[in-house]
Amino acid sequence: QEAPGVGERLGLPLLQLKLSRRDVVHFEDLYNRYEDPDYGLEYYTEHNQWRKAELFYKGERYKIRIKSHGRQPDAHRAGRFISLSIKLRNKRQMFGVSRFNLIIRERLQPERHVALDLAERFGVIAQDIRPVRVQINSWSEKLYFVERRLDNVEMEARGRSSLRRFSAHNTRSLVLVSPESESDERLRSALEEVLDADGYPPAHAEAIVERYAGIN
Repeated sequence: QEAPGVGERLGLPLLQLKLSRRDVVHFEDLYNRYEDPDYGLEYYTEHNQWRKAELFYKGERYKIRIKSHGRQPDAHRAGRFISLSIKLRNKRQMFGVSRFNLIIRERLQPERHVALDLAERFGVIAQDIRPVRVQINSWSEKLYFVERRLDNVEMEARGRSSLRRFSAHNTRSLVLVSPESESDERLRSALEEVLDADGYPPAHAEAIVERYAGIN
């Protein structure tokens, strides 16, 4: 639950974002038009570009690039607060990474935290998230979660193979597909087509197919 001052009472780290008035208007307009059927996703995708901003953390100033998080950001807005993607400039890092997401508290429902707890207990790979306080300009503080991107860099930092999600037949990802829409045979066939088109050696492709089929 979020209540006034709860982040400070819990001693959560404070991130302060400094956005220009133009940036604030840009993000508000971006979401308003995304939620407007006359504009929608096409407008959002075209105009959600990286913008320069500043971030202050533990007394240090970071030059960053910032944009709205999510290709289809449903449930990533709470009033004037939205989920954000952060990219640090000048080869700097925070939390051990140079790029991370700031996800509004409302987006991460209780079952997500249960899933992450179970993943930790069973040694399953999961995204690292941590609660923080975020203050944008002079606005009141808001609870967010710092979410590390589960990409190749993160996987290699954990000593695991690089992660790649393959798409085929309008299926956004072939990891954990719905059994109602994807049979085992169709899954294998679709993935074999993608790997063949990408020029994977047959021996490697066969191992990947077996791994993905095994996951599902």
